[in-house]
Amino acid sequence: MNVLKNNQFEALKIDLRFLAPFSPRAKTIIDSVVCMAKKMGTHALAEGVETKEQADFLTSIGCEQVQEIYFGRPMPVSMQQAFMSSITRRR
Repeated sequence: MNVLKNNQFEALKIDLRFLAPFSPRAKTIIDSVVCMAKKMGTHALAEGVETKEQADFLTSIGCEQVQEIYFGRPMPVSMQQAFMSSITRRR
């Protein structure tokens, strides 16, 4: 907590694997961290998102950034444009 108090950060990163299983207690902790980040004027980033339930929950509590295999596996930059175009067409 001293690190948070004494330093400015662009984002607070939440590792969902640390909070597995994705239980009501884990959701309470994640919601609290996202709320704290907003009050500090910092973005919240959740990594380890593997399910639609996790993605929907994070969106509902205002988590601004998410990453992990639910959205797509890591790929070279050369493949990203085609991947993003295919997602846009599906919507």
